[in-house]
Formats: sequence, structure tokens, C-alpha cells
Amino acid sequence: MSLYAIYLFEGDISLYDFTDGKSSPVKNMGELKQKFEFERFWTWWKTKVEYRESDEFAFIIFTDLEEFQIPQDILITKKVDVNPLKKLQQYAPMLPKNVKIFTQPASIFSDITFQKEASKKRNTKVPLANGSLEDYFVKETLRFKAEA
Repeated sequence: MSLYAIYLFEGDISLYDFTDGKSSPVKNMGELKQKFEFERFWTWWKTKVEYRESDEFAFIIFTDLEEFQIPQDILITKKVDVNPLKKLQQYAPMLPKNVKIFTQPASIFSDITFQKEASKKRNTKVPLANGSLEDYFVKETLRFKAEA
């Protein structure tokens, strides 16, 4: 089972692999994000993860869209180890105000609760230079606490 986090805002999509318990970005030609086009993204994803029809996957999606679809031919797992994702809970207050969170399988929500709280600054773009999503949130959390 492989676990992925997808961050899709303002037409840009980033992908993070949580399979080994750590957050690692999945880059497209060295870039952390790319313009989102459904068919192109999922074709790229299948190539990048060396997709096999027998593999099972789980996804957590953070987006400004009203819905997010995963192709029906991708097998969604029934059980998920949510421990890697629990780290993300501490960063929930920093998510954009208009964030919507979707999971596949839907049962991830019964194990993890993201509570959005008001913060002084809301960004919809995450400026990742050479770090991971986790590194970004750690730095921003420290900066946020320093401002409080």
C-alpha cells in the first residue's frame, strides 16, 4: 500500500509520498509542482510510481476545488496506516482558509481530524524551494509562533 498527499491550489498540483513514513516530494522534471490537467497528471503519476493494477493506494487531497476525482482504475486500499499523516495535524491551522480535504479511502477521516483555525496570514501557494512539505510547515509553524 502506498500513501500520497496531493496539494492542489489555483491550478498547481504537488504530490508527496508518505509510503515509508516520511514525507518526500514527487517531482516532475525536477519541479515540485505542475499545472493540473486531469489526464496528464494521472498518466504522469502512473509512470512515476510505476503503477501496477494490483497495487493499492491511499490519498489525502488538500484543494480549493469543490471535488477531486481519482481515476476508477486505481485500486484504493481498505486499510491505511495514518501515523505518517498525523504529523500533518499540527499544521492544519496554516492551511488556506478555503481548503477542502478529501481522502481515499474515506475512512482516513475517522482516524485523523484536521481542524482549520483562523490564522493571521493565509497563503494558497506553498513556496517550496528545496525542501519537503513537512520542512515548509515546520519553518512556518516556528515563524507563526514567533509572531504570536
